Amino acid sequence: MNSIAIRLASLTIACLIGFVTTYVFNRVYVRFEKVGMGSIAMGNNGRGGFSSYRASDGVKVNFDRLDFPSADEATKAFENVLGGSNRTILRELLSDREAKVVVGERVVAVFPADDGGEWPMMVCHEGTKLYEISSTSLRHILIFEKRHRRY
Repeated sequence: MNSIAIRLASLTIACLIGFVTTYVFNRVYVRFEKVGMGSIAMGNNGRGGFSSYRASDGVKVNFDRLDFPSADEATKAFENVLGGSNRTILRELLSDREAKVVVGERVVAVFPADDGGEWPMMVCHEGTKLYEISSTSLRHILIFEKRHRRY
C-alpha cells in the first residue's frame, strides 16, 4: 500500500512539474499560429488583407495590411484610424535601412473597446501602405511586430 502511494505521489509531482514548465515556456517563448485570414477594405480605395493569429498562451493577435492608390490617401486613412484613439503610447518616424530617409510613421495607441475597456493597437504608415496589429495584450503586439516586421 505504501509503494502505491509513493508511485501516485511521484506521478502527481511529475505531472505538476510538466504543467508548470509548459506554462512558463509558453509565456516566455511566445509562438504564433495563423488561425484565419481574409480580405478587407477601408474607405473607397483601401484594399488589403487580414490575418488572425493565436499565441501559444492563448492570446489572439490580428494583423491588417492595406494598400492605397496614393501616399496621400494612406496618410488620410492613417490619421482617421488614429482619430479614434483614447491616448498615444508611442509615436515615431520610420527610416530606410540606412536611416537617411524618413519613409513612414509608427504609432502605438490605446483605443476604446465596445465593452467600455481599452485595447492597444500598433498602426504603421509607409508610403501607400497601412499596417495594423491589434490584440488585447500590448506585450503580444510588440512581440509579433518584432518577429514579423517587414516594413
